[in-house]
Amino acid sequence: MAFSRRALGVCCLFSTLFLLYVLTCGVNFNRNTFAAQAGLETSELTEAELRQVYRLLVGEINEINEINEIMETSEIAKPGGGRSLPDTGAMHQHAIEEMEALSQAYPGLISYYPKAKPVYFSEVLSHCQLGGFYSCFTMEANYNRYMPSTSIPFTICHELAHVSGFAREDEANFISYLACSQSTDPLFRYSGCTYALRYTLSALRSKLESREYLRLCEHLPEWVWQDLYETRLYWDAYEGKLADVYQSYNNSFLKANHQEDGVESYGRMLYLMLAYYREAGRLAHYSPDPEPILAQVSALGQELFCPYAIMADRETGAVLYAKDSSARAEPASVTKIITAITAIELIDDMDAKVTMKTRDFTDLYRLGASLSGFKVGEAVSYRDLLYTLMLISGCDSAYALANNLCGSLPAFAEKMNERADSLGLSDSHFVDPSGLTAPDHYTSAEDTVKILDYALKNPVFREIFETASYEIPPTNLTPEERVINSYFFSRLERDYTNGYLENGVSVIGGKTGFTNAAGLCLATVGAFDGREYIVVVFGGPGTNRTPQYNFMDAVELFLSLRSRQFTSRTY
Repeated sequence: MAFSRRALGVCCLFSTLFLLYVLTCGVNFNRNTFAAQAGLETSELTEAELRQVYRLLVGEINEINEINEIMETSEIAKPGGGRSLPDTGAMHQHAIEEMEALSQAYPGLISYYPKAKPVYFSEVLSHCQLGGFYSCFTMEANYNRYMPSTSIPFTICHELAHVSGFAREDEANFISYLACSQSTDPLFRYSGCTYALRYTLSALRSKLESREYLRLCEHLPEWVWQDLYETRLYWDAYEGKLADVYQSYNNSFLKANHQEDGVESYGRMLYLMLAYYREAGRLAHYSPDPEPILAQVSALGQELFCPYAIMADRETGAVLYAKDSSARAEPASVTKIITAITAIELIDDMDAKVTMKTRDFTDLYRLGASLSGFKVGEAVSYRDLLYTLMLISGCDSAYALANNLCGSLPAFAEKMNERADSLGLSDSHFVDPSGLTAPDHYTSAEDTVKILDYALKNPVFREIFETASYEIPPTNLTPEERVINSYFFSRLERDYTNGYLENGVSVIGGKTGFTNAAGLCLATVGAFDGREYIVVVFGGPGTNRTPQYNFMDAVELFLSLRSRQFTSRTY
């Protein structure tokens, strides 16, 4: 009899607990979905839309101005605990305020939220690979206080979404992302973006070939990869039997509650994100080529001397450093890059001879311009003109190319501007193929990156660009061979150990420029870690007889490049 009463009591207790679970949690697995309430229509994930979401997320991260503050205050807990819990009072209040604000836009959410609670025995949660949980019996949000601090805001909002009655994990994730992304607190915004980013990267990895995936990853700053990597290391340290048991239980629990893909359902927040972005019109302008996104280099050792500067990754187009790079400036002899590629595309026979004429030296002697050493009446090849143009900056070579290929300097300048227009350059206009100061002759550092990148795709230009010395064969007026040495490589080899910098950058070519009006200018390319980077600097102080501040700035930018530490990314 006593046993029967005890058995009945136990049954009543479990029945009561089950009833409480059904009323406070279980029923919410079968309620009208958040997507339906918000008017969002979900559809299959496409590569194009996923790439656009990735771009939007990276853009949001780069717009968080207080990101340095986030990284300074972010803590990665060590296995075994021992980490002091940060002051979370403001964080709890901010999470409540964001969820309450979100409920104004989405009436399906409740308008009052209790304070989330850090779990005292958080190390147990870590061993279960658990960031937080919703207690259906006390209707409270709980979170792991030992996990990395950048994960806490998203987790709190996720559990508060459960408190609001949305039990499905994909919906709780999406609601949390909405709450974090609208926040004025940089830590909340960063937390929401990086959680969404993990799922986006995982989906992209399943759809893209490895090389294309890694190329796309380069648009994300390295310090974000560092944060993702350290977070993963934290959870990896707690993997074990307890984690396997809990994950198996959670997988079965979710499937029993109509989430057919079990723990994979967390990642289905992407379907809701795509629907949300699609509804907002933010997926309408997708381009298959990712727009360059500002990446980070290590801190420069000094402020650059040149007022206009840029460094860009040739493979991805990503701009790693920019200083007034879109401002119009005088390029001096850096102009000869577009002169060379324009001429190369007009030349039918590189070895065809042309005769130097008086018109090819117009005003050059008077202006003290750099010359190639040719004489009036001397027959030289187009090849000779191109090498002297690029290696020793011969203005007479520039004029001879222009006059022989197009009949006049203005006609050739029109061809230069046609090429600039075809490259979409909005801050460039060329008048003089030699780069001497002229009204309405200008470009920008940013446009020059595009010009040089385009020119380097031409094998003839590239060969000339990488050449340190060239032998001019005998001509009708000069019976002996002449060897010319590149001004760029001569300076580089004298000051920078033959072009190899201490961080491993190999400088492979460049074009210098100087006029009193333009200052010291330089466009150069360096190879590092299997990639090529273009650096352009304009307006440097000094002259050809002073320290070469254009070289100093270019080397400083190349030295700021850091080796990629994480080439295998599986987030």
